[in-house]
Amino acid sequence: MGYELAAGRLLLDYAFNERRLHICCNYSFDGDEYGNAFYQGLGFKKDGVLRARAFHQGRFWDEVHYSLLAEEFNAQK
Repeated sequence: MGYELAAGRLLLDYAFNERRLHICCNYSFDGDEYGNAFYQGLGFKKDGVLRARAFHQGRFWDEVHYSLLAEEFNAQK
């Protein structure tokens, strides 16, 4: 996951420091362990879970919501 995290950090650096965004929000599904690990690896904090939000492959999946503030991102450097 090294290249993906490096690309994500470049994108977040552009969004927060060039475009002056204050917050970045994302979500993934509960069963998506790769996506959840990716967001946490970038420093995103879990905001909450929306239970049984999406129906796929014959079952309901929870949405896990993440956010990252510009101050939190810049403090990682």
